[in-house]
Amino acid sequence: MKELMHLGIGNDNSESVFPNLEILNVNNCGRLKNLTSSIISFRNLTTLHVANCEGLKYLTTYSVAKCLHKLKSLEVENCESMIEIVASNEDEEDSRNYYEIAFSCLQHLKLYYLPSLRGCCSSGNCTVRVPSLNSLIVKECLIELEISPDGSLSQSGSRPERQQIIEEVEEKEEEEDDGNETGGMTQLIAHTN
Repeated sequence: MKELMHLGIGNDNSESVFPNLEILNVNNCGRLKNLTSSIISFRNLTTLHVANCEGLKYLTTYSVAKCLHKLKSLEVENCESMIEIVASNEDEEDSRNYYEIAFSCLQHLKLYYLPSLRGCCSSGNCTVRVPSLNSLIVKECLIELEISPDGSLSQSGSRPERQQIIEEVEEKEEEEDDGNETGGMTQLIAHTN
């Protein structure tokens, strides 16, 4: 699999491949340039784990990301060239458009050792919403992510190169003593190693 550069099949088939695909693990594909494919359906994907894919500069495009409604777990690790999680589509020339991606079922997000990662989206005109997220782990990346009160994932700055911070979001199990309910909002806890 080290020579794999693209996902797909050899013939030009307009039919979707693996329409019921729920779990996708991509490991040790150092030459893989593009995870997304127009013939592979990701609409039923619940788990995506990508590791040791040094050639990947981005995980997916905006048009594919907006179809990942059932995704519950996303882990990306040891992808040294990855610059962003979601890249704009090649046909999206108008950078004035505002894009929103809602990973409404995403509960677990882990980003580990992505030393080139600059952010979630390629354009500053993009918001990533993660209303169900209860576990966020960002380790050995140059960016710092947090969940805003409206449930969107935001970059709060860059980290010093050698600083390691593990961010974990833990769902509140009890209401606060003063009676304020968070409406399912989670609490962000940052640890510095």
